[in-house]
Parts: sequence; structure tokens; C-alpha cells
Amino acid sequence: MLGVGLRAALVAVVGVIIPIAGGFLAGRLVFPGDSWVKHLFLGAALCATSVGITARVFQELGVSQSKEARVVLGAAVIDDVLGLVVLSLVSGLALAAGTGASMSLAER
Repeated sequence: MLGVGLRAALVAVVGVIIPIAGGFLAGRLVFPGDSWVKHLFLGAALCATSVGITARVFQELGVSQSKEARVVLGAAVIDDVLGLVVLSLVSGLALAAGTGASMSLAER
């Protein structure tokens, strides 16, 4: 991770933003009458990746130690962490919107 951290982080951020944006836009097209929170939740749900499957494919191909594979695996790990953070935030937002409550980081 140390050698490819910056590249992996950049790939991970793009790997989170594009599925969220795509899911949001798809939600608006398919479910135009629903709230933007539902569209955002759909996009957040699309952020999930599988590091284990990616690692196994690279291992079977015999390229798991290449720089490219390390960037992809590093990005997948960061992407999973970011995806969980985004999904938890959007879940809280959806819960707050569904109950009419406000969502604040200052409140407990």
C-alpha cells in the first residue's frame, strides 16, 4: 500500500464517485417520482466491490505482485472502506428523511 497509496486512493475515489453518480442518475430515470434520497441510496449500494475475488483472479493469473495489481487491490480496499462510509451516511440520511427527523453530526 505504501508504494501505490496515492494512485490507489485516486482510483478508489473515482471508483466510488462514478457508481454513486450512475446509480443516482439511473434511479432518477427509472423512478422519477421517488425522492432524491432513494436515488442516492441506490447509487451508494452500487459502491460495493469484492477485494477477495479481485485478489484471487490476480493470484491465479500470476500477476498479484505487479505494480498494476497492487494499485487495483489497494484501490479496492480503499473503495470498500469509502463505500461502507458512504452507505452508512446515506442509510442515516434515508432513515432521517423517512421519519422526518434531522440528521446532524453534532447530535447523538
